[in-house]
Amino acid sequence: MTERQQVRWLLVAGLSLGGLGLFLLRAPQFHPLRIHLWVGFLWGAVAAGQALTGLDISAPRPPRLPDRWPSGGVRTRIGVILIVLALVASFVVVERLLPDYRAWRGTPLAWFTSILLLLLGAAALQRLPPDQPFETRHPPKLGRGEAVLVAGIFLLAMLLRVYRLDSIPPGIFVDETNAATDALYLLEGRAASPFATGWYET
Repeated sequence: MTERQQVRWLLVAGLSLGGLGLFLLRAPQFHPLRIHLWVGFLWGAVAAGQALTGLDISAPRPPRLPDRWPSGGVRTRIGVILIVLALVASFVVVERLLPDYRAWRGTPLAWFTSILLLLLGAAALQRLPPDQPFETRHPPKLGRGEAVLVAGIFLLAMLLRVYRLDSIPPGIFVDETNAATDALYLLEGRAASPFATGWYET
């Protein structure tokens, strides 16, 4: 088995394990095993990410620019700490919503906090030192493989929008019903979840 085949199998295994773990986390009968399921889900995500870094479907990239600051600097450590705290806050929200998505009260503050910490951490990691001009950061060019994928996704989306358009039966469908139900919840003064729509068994 070649190295590229190993990377592909690792990607398939990581995505499969992560998807299975995420599915089982929503099942009430597996709630006592949620710690083990979280470990499996995170391992699958890390494995899939590691495999993606080994796949190169695009054109060769230009040489990487030198580091903007020495690794292990104060700014780098602060950025990493902020991002870790953001992930912890996000984990609190997900752990609260997965067993029962109706139990969202008290979670928006942690959610907004995680977003703020993530933005601050990214800003700390991406900020240029004073002696390096902004023009030195060249965005990567779109590779041939990436361009083909983007075009394919666009064409598929257009096809699915118009495929058998004349045979779609009239009626009230899921998206419109969910939006209307959320609007009724708000008009009646009942609390609607700020995280997603269509969670009211329509």
